[in-house]
Amino acid sequence: MKKLLLLAAMAALALGLQAENYKIEKVWSYTDLSSITPANCRQGLGMNGKFYINDRVESTIYIYDETGRIGTMTGSPNMTITRDEAGNIIYSNVAFPGNWNTGASITVVNPETRDSKVYTIPEECGSLGRCDVLGTAKGDMMTDGELYITTNTSGTTIAKLVITDGEVNTDESYAPQCSNVTTSTTTPIYPYVDLNGNDALLYYTRTHNPVKLLPDGDNYAGTVFGLPFKGTDMSMFPFVWDGKELFLYNYKGTGYADYLDGLAVAEAGASQPLDFVPATVTTSAHGTLGINWLWAEVEQDYVTLYQYYPGETGGHLSVYRLVKLPDYTVAGNILNNWEINPANNMTLGEDGKYTLTVDSVAIAANYLIEYKVTSDGTWWPADFNAEYLINDAGYYKLVFTFDPTTGNVSLEATWLGNLHYEGPVYVMGEVNGNGWQTNVGEEMTRDSNNNIYTLTITTEGKNIDPNDGIGYNYFSFTKMLSEYENDWSTIAPYRFGAVTEGGDFLVTDDQLNKELSLEMNGDPHAFKIPAGQWKLTVDVDNMKLIIEKVVPAFIRGDVNMDGEVDINDVTRLIDVVLGKDVVYDPLAADCNVEGGDDSTDINDVTALINRVLSGSWPN
Repeated sequence: MKKLLLLAAMAALALGLQAENYKIEKVWSYTDLSSITPANCRQGLGMNGKFYINDRVESTIYIYDETGRIGTMTGSPNMTITRDEAGNIIYSNVAFPGNWNTGASITVVNPETRDSKVYTIPEECGSLGRCDVLGTAKGDMMTDGELYITTNTSGTTIAKLVITDGEVNTDESYAPQCSNVTTSTTTPIYPYVDLNGNDALLYYTRTHNPVKLLPDGDNYAGTVFGLPFKGTDMSMFPFVWDGKELFLYNYKGTGYADYLDGLAVAEAGASQPLDFVPATVTTSAHGTLGINWLWAEVEQDYVTLYQYYPGETGGHLSVYRLVKLPDYTVAGNILNNWEINPANNMTLGEDGKYTLTVDSVAIAANYLIEYKVTSDGTWWPADFNAEYLINDAGYYKLVFTFDPTTGNVSLEATWLGNLHYEGPVYVMGEVNGNGWQTNVGEEMTRDSNNNIYTLTITTEGKNIDPNDGIGYNYFSFTKMLSEYENDWSTIAPYRFGAVTEGGDFLVTDDQLNKELSLEMNGDPHAFKIPAGQWKLTVDVDNMKLIIEKVVPAFIRGDVNMDGEVDINDVTRLIDVVLGKDVVYDPLAADCNVEGGDDSTDINDVTALINRVLSGSWPN
């Protein structure tokens, strides 16, 4: 039962918020972009540690790394520049702001070898209008791949251009319809494999919420979703990493103007991003066009984020890295008795420190909280437990803080109010035959005037060691919190008696008839008390317990002290006469003569059998 209690307490904690810590760290940034004109260079691409910026007026692609401009290559008269999964660059030959009608083409080029291929868009792709920007392409567009093109022409939503064996596949290229999308000239589409392994498309129009498209026959069904503090721009990027489906996007933030250079990573529908980088500029690079191009490259341990933000002043090319920080977890005697539980993971603050807040914990007076912070097998403090003494019983808000730069841990406890709980309270365990059960036990009687509960139990005892001759019974307390039978928590012992190897608490003779401290919601160790009859009194509001030995009224023949005279007493008496180590009442066992003859033998057994059979004593 003790195991069941502990698992249930852990499960209840696991229902709380599980904090996970991520951070976006800057790798490098290049800021001398005075030669780039935002009106001409609206789409830029980041990959493999480089940026490729297309100048539509010059039809030239500028190549940058962290040292500055390192080269150029032939570009597009349109705004477009993108890539496929093989790292080839893709752009259009359609002069801005012309339409992508039948006969228009795209160019695919390897940026290292400069090998290139030109593909003409077939009529199967439908009637296309303007498409100023492109998302990514699947596969290797030199050999086998797919590119999705948006359009603002009525009747056509997107075009799917399929390349097979280095040629346009007209059988597979077509114009599927998409639900829940709003067409625009500035809408990139990003194909990706989502968290469930589905071939998905991210359809993103800068002035609307993003749409996730999933195949629906030959067409696509769209689901609109939100992102926390999303700004208005022309760029997003989807990816799956660390078991999450994530989106890199322009971060506006509370109090910020739109069309700036903030960025963030978040899950769809989240209330907060995993992390964000606030805007560094105060004026938009190009009016209300929202030029803030973002790309991501996923590795096992991190994600590289690329940002192209143009501007004669304030423009920059920046590379960031999204990493998952270590999980720092609080463990201690008040948190599952030193069990390491993700529910107790700490959250990183803007000051670089980690915190865990535990609201409204019921704590007894003179409770010494001991705790540590752990991560990956390392503990802080290393050689001792941090301590905090609670002087007054009550409900407390606990805030644990950890500074990873110094290794310092601290605890702030705020008193919220007096303890008060109005039952029911149950006694559970190897007493009164109710056993270790998660939602039932023997209910204690409550005195409504002082919120004190009482119950008298009889313990026959079970030997811890057959040679010590001492019998003990286990019991613990449970308080029911609601009508739901599995919604329960424990009242557990704290810091008294001898703690045995199993972690249970042995109530010693000098503690009987004295107040013992309890804790609520603590580790549900069991009490051990000797065989006999006991009155339990629990003061719930003050978390106190008194265990008093009850001297039962003498009942002739009630050998096993259960209040009844029956065949069970005969069995127990035979064990006594045979010299077995059993618990019994010696006065009740001396039953052959009224008042007893100061001996226990076969004559008492005979008299007791006659009493059970006939219902009366011989004399």
